[in-house]
Amino acid sequence: MYSASKISRVLLFWAIFFLTNALFYNYFFLDFLNTRYFHFSHFSASKYKIFCVEFIYLLIGFTLFYISFSIKTTAMNHFWQYAFIFASSILSLFVICELALVPFVDLRSIYTKDDIRGWKLQANAKGRILGMPFSINAKGVRGKEIDYKRSQSYRILYLGDSVTFGFMIEKDRDTLPYQIENCLKKHRVNVETINAGVCGYAPSQEYDYLVKEGIKYNPHLVVISVVLNDVTDNIFFENLGDNIAGFESLAQDNIFTYSRFLLLLKMLYVSKTKRQNYFAVNRELCDSPQNDKFAQYLAQTKTELLQIQRFCRSHNIKTLFVFFPCQYQLSKKPSHITPQVILQQDLSFLDLYNPFYQAQNEKPIYYRDFWHPTIKGYHLAAQEISSHLLPTIPKVYFTSRH
Repeated sequence: MYSASKISRVLLFWAIFFLTNALFYNYFFLDFLNTRYFHFSHFSASKYKIFCVEFIYLLIGFTLFYISFSIKTTAMNHFWQYAFIFASSILSLFVICELALVPFVDLRSIYTKDDIRGWKLQANAKGRILGMPFSINAKGVRGKEIDYKRSQSYRILYLGDSVTFGFMIEKDRDTLPYQIENCLKKHRVNVETINAGVCGYAPSQEYDYLVKEGIKYNPHLVVISVVLNDVTDNIFFENLGDNIAGFESLAQDNIFTYSRFLLLLKMLYVSKTKRQNYFAVNRELCDSPQNDKFAQYLAQTKTELLQIQRFCRSHNIKTLFVFFPCQYQLSKKPSHITPQVILQQDLSFLDLYNPFYQAQNEKPIYYRDFWHPTIKGYHLAAQEISSHLLPTIPKVYFTSRH
């Protein structure tokens, strides 16, 4: 049986464990790891939080150290000995994990719930996704706030998912819409940009945003980024956990608002049990778009895209659907039968497959994962899109050289 002296040794072990963690859990050591393993983290912005965690580790360590010596004189029956050891061990592990995540898992969400779309960007929100900080303006979109009233500039509204939003792109100017704006300004175009992309959105959600909010901007042009997970999202749509926006939406639930550790466990569970299947389905869609199992979802996505185009035409707004390949497609030879070709019929579109395919063969640094381009990848896309748009923009929106 466990005596008071044995319990004391267990507590002494945990005391040493916390004190050792306090020794290593500091900005300099974490920044050393950051340069080699954790490039996505921003430790310099978390110095105060890291110090607080280190202080709490020290406090817990010294407290357990004190209790480990004072408990030797305390008599305890066997049941409570077992219960105390089990509870203290579980609690200690939980506290360690919870505190360790404080600087790097920000529970402030940039999303809020929406009755129709499921989630939307929260006005004036600041938060992090996978350690990357983001801020949302007062109108609930990313980037510079634009007044609803149309100015003398050519106004472009961008719709899409995380590719448009700029997943893991920290600076607004490096996202696709603002890189296009920069390219157009180099050709003397007076242009205004509204980046209304939202991580995880499918065309049906983009349409709802366009009708309720996007139309208020009176855009001259709506550019819609189309990625093949727009199709597979219709398969997995009921489960918000299948995308990063879903993770952030889950953080709104009461059970997760007080625990970073529980939120991380939920994210890991979703990643292991569902996202693997999600990507497998996307790869199958790329390889066999004519498979009957995808027919209804391709048709549904096509209907949603046409719905956006019809709405814009009814309001005299031009549209451009920009089709992004996934990185998996770039590893294969071009095919005449692709999911993109099926979706492009009857749409005003620009397909970026060939530019990315040619560039990827030269230097494979244009994608960060299965779907999302790097900053350089966005730059390549922005050049192609701006070149496509320039001949269509009325001359009145160009400035003359002096």
